Amino acid sequence: MRTPRKILDEYIFNLEGMSESIKARIMVDISAKPHPIGAYSWDISHFFKDCDARHRASTLEEAQENLRLYTLSLMADKVFAKNLCY
Repeated sequence: MRTPRKILDEYIFNLEGMSESIKARIMVDISAKPHPIGAYSWDISHFFKDCDARHRASTLEEAQENLRLYTLSLMADKVFAKNLCY
């Protein structure tokens, strides 16, 4: 069972040459027992096919920075797949 989470921020990115927008969100665990790596996490509608990104963080600022860096790399590379679980 997944930990209940609250969405703190939502983003929409539009890439040139792509018909679909990329959507992302930052969340915080709201359960009494947060994830051991950190209570903050991010999710994105598209992802690199072979990427092991840090989706967990101990602070909101760290989660925002991890998502920002990931999204910048995604926009530069443009080799990605749709996240069917988003």
